[in-house]
Amino acid sequence: MKHLIKFLFVIVLLSLVGCSKDNTINQPEPAGVGKMSMKIDRENAPQDVFLISATLTRDGFQTITSNMSLLSDSSATTTINEIEAGSWHLKVDAFNANNVVVYSGETDVSISAGATTSVTLQLIPTGNSYGQINIVVTWGSSTKMWIDYPANPILSPSNNSYDFGGVLQSIVYRADDKYIMWYGGVSGNGVKHIFYAESPNGLNWSKPYSNPILYPSPSGWDSWAVHTGPVIKDDGIFRMYYNAGSSQTGNWHIGLATSSDGKTWFKLQTPVVYSNSINWAPQIIAGALIKTDGVFYLYFTGRNLPSCQIGVATSSDGTNWNVRSNPVLIPSQSWEGTGVAYPSVIIEEGIFKMVYANVNPTYTAFGIATSVDGINWSKEATQPFFRLNQTHNHWCTSYIAYPCFNIYD
Repeated sequence: MKHLIKFLFVIVLLSLVGCSKDNTINQPEPAGVGKMSMKIDRENAPQDVFLISATLTRDGFQTITSNMSLLSDSSATTTINEIEAGSWHLKVDAFNANNVVVYSGETDVSISAGATTSVTLQLIPTGNSYGQINIVVTWGSSTKMWIDYPANPILSPSNNSYDFGGVLQSIVYRADDKYIMWYGGVSGNGVKHIFYAESPNGLNWSKPYSNPILYPSPSGWDSWAVHTGPVIKDDGIFRMYYNAGSSQTGNWHIGLATSSDGKTWFKLQTPVVYSNSINWAPQIIAGALIKTDGVFYLYFTGRNLPSCQIGVATSSDGTNWNVRSNPVLIPSQSWEGTGVAYPSVIIEEGIFKMVYANVNPTYTAFGIATSVDGINWSKEATQPFFRLNQTHNHWCTSYIAYPCFNIYD
C-alpha cells in the first residue's frame, strides 16, 4: 500500500482590478483574479483512493468545488478559474470506491494579487482507512519549465595554465551592487583551482584576476585539487565549503575557507567533514548550503563510482557537523542511471527545493526534488525538467552538470 499523494497547486494571479462577476451572491469588489491547478500522480496514490475533491470557501463568495477521478488515467489534473484574491478556506477530501471519505485535510490560504503564498497541508485518515498523506501545496510559478539562455556560455576558459581544461562548478552570490561567482578551473590531470568573477547583471561576467584565489596546499589532505563548494555570508564573513583530496582516486573531504571580501581566503588546516565519517562514499563533494532557523544544512554528493548519491550534514555553528548515515536522495528513475549528484538547494516560501544532475554514466539531465524539512525528499516527476539536447543551438554536446539554483529579486 502506498500512502503518499503528490499535489501541485499553482495560483496564477492576474491584475484585473475593477472586474466584477454576475453572481447571485452580492460580492465585494475583487482585488485580483487567479486560477488553481491541482495535479495528482496516480502511481503514488493509496490504492483505496479513487476520487479527490477540493473545496474553496469564503464568506460572501460562492463555494468553489473541483473533483478529480483517479480511475482512468495515470495522472489527474483539474483547473479552477477566476478565484478572487483574498483569504479562502481550502478543504481536500479523498474518497474510496464506496464514496466514503478516507482521508481529509483543510487549511486557510491567503491569495494576494501579484504575490505568492506557500502552504503545507496534511491529509489525515478518517478512520475508514489507515496511513497518512503528506501534501505540499505551493502557490506561484512552476520551476519545471526552463529554457537555455540564448547567449550561453556566459563564462569560458582563459586558456592559461590553470583553466585550459575548462571552467565548471560555479557558485553565484548576490552582493549589494553586483553578482559574484566562484568557479573551478581545470588544468592537467584533473587538477582544479578556484577562480573569482564579477557581473553587474548575472549575465555578463568579467574576471578581475587571471590567477586562482584558492590553491591546493603544498602537502596534506588538499594537495591534489581544490573544487568549488557552496558559499554563505554569515555574520559578515564569507564561508566556503570547498572540496579537496590528495589524489584523484583517494578519499575526498570537505574543507572550510573564510574571507572578509570573497577574494582573499584562509583555509582551516583540517577538513570539517571527512568522507570516512560515512560508510557509503569514499569521495564527498559539497554542493549546497542552507541556513534556516539557526541550523546549517550542507548537501553533498557521495561518490562510490559508478554510484552517486546525495547526502546531508547539519550543524549549529557551521564548523562541527553531524553527517546523516544514509543518503537523502538516491537514483530511482531510469533517466538517472547510476546516480544522482551535485545538489543545488534553495528555500522558497518555506519549501526546500533541490535541482540535481543524473549520472548515466555521463551527465545529461537535471531533475527537481522538494522537501518540507530538508531531510525527507520527494522527486517532482519521473522525467527530468531539462536535458542536454535542450541547450541553445546545442552549444553543449558533452554533458551538463553542477547546477547553481538561485532566486534573486
